[in-house]
Amino acid sequence: MGTFLLPMWRKKKIGSKLTEYSFNFARKHNYEKIVIYVRASNAGAIAFYSNFGFIQKGILTHQVKIDNQYDDEIFMEFFL
Repeated sequence: MGTFLLPMWRKKKIGSKLTEYSFNFARKHNYEKIVIYVRASNAGAIAFYSNFGFIQKGILTHQVKIDNQYDDEIFMEFFL
């Protein structure tokens, strides 16, 4: 699962509504667990998902290279 919003659409509860919709879809289809990956430098996203109950489970080092800069990814899980 991933939620991506342009900066102009952030802080308007859209991400929360999309996440809640995704949870409802997953529950309806008998999913038991959701796993996400968040860039380690994205403190806002880590806080966002933590507020929904996602737990950090591990780090993949140098997983992403953007503009010639490496970033780690944190994987997080949530049991429905």
